[in-house]
Amino acid sequence: MGALTRHRPKCLLPINGESILARQLRILKLYGVNDIAIITGYKAGKIIERFKGKATLFNNPDFSTTTSTASLQKATDFMDEDMITLCSDVIFSEEFLKELVNDKHEYCMLVDKKHCDQEAVKVQITGNKVMNASKFLPLKDSYGEWAYISKIRKSGLSAYKSALLECVNENLGSMYIFNKLIEKGYDVYCQPVNYEWTEVDFVRDLVVAKSKFEPS
Repeated sequence: MGALTRHRPKCLLPINGESILARQLRILKLYGVNDIAIITGYKAGKIIERFKGKATLFNNPDFSTTTSTASLQKATDFMDEDMITLCSDVIFSEEFLKELVNDKHEYCMLVDKKHCDQEAVKVQITGNKVMNASKFLPLKDSYGEWAYISKIRKSGLSAYKSALLECVNENLGSMYIFNKLIEKGYDVYCQPVNYEWTEVDFVRDLVVAKSKFEPS
C-alpha cells in the first residue's frame, strides 16, 4: 500500500468518508453485535486514539514477528459468548453478515464460491462442510475463497481456543484453526457469500471498494 499506510494502519484508510474499521463496527452493530474487541498491531496508537471507549482494545506488540493467531490469542479472555471473527482489511456490504449471524452451526466460515488465485485462502468442501482451508490447496480442488469472516458458537469456544493455542505454538495463521478442529473431528460448515466484499491488499483494491460501496 506504500505511502498510504506509512503513517496509519490499513484499517483506517477511508472508504467514501468512513474508515474500513469504522464501517465494520457500524455494520456489526446493525446486527446487534455491540460487544466488540479490536486487536491492534501496526500503528496501534492510531487505532486506540479513534476507538478507545467504542470497543475493548488488545495489542500484540510482536505483530511483525508473529502470526495472526498470536494476535487473536491476546483476546481469548474476551471470548465467552457466540462470536464473529473478521480481519480488519475486509470491506463488505451491509447485508453481508445476514446469513452468518443467523447460522446455527457451532463453527461456520463465510465462503465466496468463485475461481481463486494462488494467494487466496481456498476452501475445499463436501456438501456444506469444510474439509480443508489453505492458500496451498490446488486451484482445481477449491470451491472458493474464505472471506476471512467466521462465526463460533459459545458451545464451541473451548475447542476453538485449544486449536488456536496449537496454531500459536506451531506459528500457524488463523486459517489453520479450523483445520485443527476438522482434524479433531469437529464439523465446520460454510455459509455462501451472497453479497459484495473486497479484501484490501493493494491500492487497486481500495479503488474498487470506493466504486462498489456507498457512503454511510
